[in-house]
Amino acid sequence: MEDWTSILQRNSNFDEAYIGIGQSLYRSGQYEEAMEYFKSAYDTTNYSDAFSMWRQEWVKKYVWVVIVVVIVVLVAYSLFFKFVNKVNVKGHTKVGKRTFWEEVLYGFWVIFHPFDGFWDLKHEKRGSMRGAFFWIGATVLAFTYRSVGASYIVNPYNSYMNIIAIITSIMVPFLLWAAANWCLTTLFDGEGSFKDIFIATAYSLVPIPLFMFPIVICTHFLTLNEVSILQLLLTFSFIWVGLLIVFGTQVTHDYSFGKNLIMCICTIGGMAFIMFIVVLFSGLANNIVSFVTAIVVELSYRV
Repeated sequence: MEDWTSILQRNSNFDEAYIGIGQSLYRSGQYEEAMEYFKSAYDTTNYSDAFSMWRQEWVKKYVWVVIVVVIVVLVAYSLFFKFVNKVNVKGHTKVGKRTFWEEVLYGFWVIFHPFDGFWDLKHEKRGSMRGAFFWIGATVLAFTYRSVGASYIVNPYNSYMNIIAIITSIMVPFLLWAAANWCLTTLFDGEGSFKDIFIATAYSLVPIPLFMFPIVICTHFLTLNEVSILQLLLTFSFIWVGLLIVFGTQVTHDYSFGKNLIMCICTIGGMAFIMFIVVLFSGLANNIVSFVTAIVVELSYRV
């Protein structure tokens, strides 16, 4: 350890020295201090091993805290979903205008009962544009939290996307899907309007914030090998969203499963075509602006 420290005094950017000191601290049982040195060298493997031992000691010391937290979380989730189910069941017989939170909570009914949920979403007006924007906003917040709130093991270099980039990466494919699907389904007997497609697609996003927030929180308590399980859960949430979008499109337009599947594939092609047209015209507009600018500059010099 003294030799590695001496090397660091000559070259503070030598990662092997940080790792060597960290391993020495790890062998002596100073796991928390070892984690800091492994973190300085961006060594997630050794960091994970030290974190595992530190966590083991912490759990032994505060086992009652772990038990209480787990029980509280499970009870809170149970009470919340019972409340949501009660609100949604009550909403089946409600007549008249619905409150904002009734429209928002209906998203939980949609993801567990997609065919009935999307039918009532369109025909019974159980959802709305404001509810759709809420779930879009929740999805943006979920991706933002994932970018800035993930643990060191998941994001060792502390890289993140700014909020504008996150909004763009979500809204561009979202609007492309809604626009392309509406353009195609109006030609093939689709019964849904652009508003219906927009709302159904937005309510299909519910699994993303539902999974992503707890997954990002859990990254602070799991090791490198255990985090891979969370990645599987996150992948499952994306697959769930994809299936909900397909089911939502089918119910919105009253298509058969086969016809709806073909239209979804064509919609993806339509999204690519729209992007091609946008890129083409943006390039053309950029050339026109450059040409006009060059003419103005030339005239200003001659005058």
